[in-house]
Amino acid sequence: MAEAEIRPEERTLVEWLDQMDGEAEAAKADYSRHWEENAKLVKGDGQWRSTRTPLFLMNIIGNQYERKVAQVSESKPTFAVLSRTATLGSAAKVLDKTCRARLEEENFPLRIERLARCGMVMGSGLIATLWSPLADDVQFVVYDPRAVYLDPGVTEAAQLSQQALYVRIDHVMPLHEISRLCPGRGSLVQADARYSGFQPKVAGRDHGVLSAVGRAIAHPWKRQEGSKSGPFKRAVIKEYWVRDPDVGSFPGGRRIIRGDDLILKDDANEYWDGEFPFDMLDWRMDLESPYGYDDIQDLKKIQEALNRVGDAVVRNALFNSQTWVIADTNALDPQAWKAVTNEGGLIVKKRPMRDFRREPPPALPAYLFQLIQALPGMADLLTGNADSAGRRAGKGAMDSILDGLQTAGSPLARMIARRIEALVARVGKRLISRIIQFYMANRLLSYHDPSGELIEYLYERSKLLVDDEGKSLIADELPKLHNKFRFLVQPYSSMAMTKMQRAQVSLGLWQASLGRGYPFKRVLEHADVGDADMLLAEAKAEQESGMIPMPQAPVKR
Repeated sequence: MAEAEIRPEERTLVEWLDQMDGEAEAAKADYSRHWEENAKLVKGDGQWRSTRTPLFLMNIIGNQYERKVAQVSESKPTFAVLSRTATLGSAAKVLDKTCRARLEEENFPLRIERLARCGMVMGSGLIATLWSPLADDVQFVVYDPRAVYLDPGVTEAAQLSQQALYVRIDHVMPLHEISRLCPGRGSLVQADARYSGFQPKVAGRDHGVLSAVGRAIAHPWKRQEGSKSGPFKRAVIKEYWVRDPDVGSFPGGRRIIRGDDLILKDDANEYWDGEFPFDMLDWRMDLESPYGYDDIQDLKKIQEALNRVGDAVVRNALFNSQTWVIADTNALDPQAWKAVTNEGGLIVKKRPMRDFRREPPPALPAYLFQLIQALPGMADLLTGNADSAGRRAGKGAMDSILDGLQTAGSPLARMIARRIEALVARVGKRLISRIIQFYMANRLLSYHDPSGELIEYLYERSKLLVDDEGKSLIADELPKLHNKFRFLVQPYSSMAMTKMQRAQVSLGLWQASLGRGYPFKRVLEHADVGDADMLLAEAKAEQESGMIPMPQAPVKR
């Protein structure tokens, strides 16, 4: 880029942003030092630290990773949009159905799963609730923590939008896309050779094609200048959300997009809530940083110990299971010796009149096999992956102890689930604000209720902007209208087992009260099989028609 293309005020802004970069990168360095290693361990790379090929290799880290993520994100959280005032109940119902439809259309549970995967491997994850003019709708974008840089003054992930003075997101984008998003100045951005080339295949390498494009297109933290030019030219674009000291010009903060030393955009935060559009999940809380801690480093040594012990046991077993044939070298003529092979055993030729004996080794101690069985249980204890139901009874005291440890570890998974649900509540509050601000026209929406039935719903803007008495809301109040609603998530509803337990307890209370002290409606609500009022109305209609009787509480004897 030519020097003349950078204006003096632009250079001053770039220098200010450079100071942010240095501060944020230095603060992040200590927390991110194990992230690349963790990502490799989850995939099974780097778990054997020896030059020889192992005979036993078990990726318990990958197994723990999949089970933990599945456990905390296996069920869609149950939520409700409620009004904070007594006059906006109807508007809350409009927002409730609209939020359900949008979250389902965006396949939000997959966003939660991706956040959980980032959290377990790197300790944190970031999600943005954005308005996309191109899609004309709200979109949820999950960012890899390696592309995120935060103000070190933030100490709690849940307070990111309130505490952070700045947030930086790195994007690797093709030049034509940069020009489209930033007309005019975007065409001045120069290609970055680190992301615009690739390494051709080298004969004899196990990994085949080593493509810098394939590894770097969505990952600006991985850089490798290729020896061959790729089909597209790319560059790194840095997006800053800054809480400017000049609050008069930017009361809700500003959004700056930068390509190298060129400022492509610098405008005010467009969102009515006046906050950064980001919400952060910290997997295990760090009292001094929002980045949190991962689970992988705790499991690394357990996996290494398991693989070393397992490899030693398997090698010993294979070596001593062979049949040994010990014979004098002249026991057979040369042609006969050629017909004898070592397949299935081992041939040892000794000189005549010389002694050669093979002493079979003692049996392997039982504690080695117990240790192999115990190590995965220790991993379960660290991650909270309780799986005692899958164990067979009567396997000894060791398994009973491990079952108890696994049961005690399950609160760890519930703690993570609660943190995810708190994040969903924050995202839901942001979604309410986006709907109020951007859903200006009527829309036909659809979503599935818990029973699987497809519900079609017409969003009508006019119904959102009136109170329960039919009075229109004041236009000046609309930017703050989102504060009059709550997005509440039922605790632990993201874990399927919790829903089942709640339903069983509720059914037991209804049966114990003989249907008089505990309403059956609560049973349906905890079972989460559909709208309880609608289900009861349908059941009542069927009872009156004589088709199917209403459920009756058991008779006490």
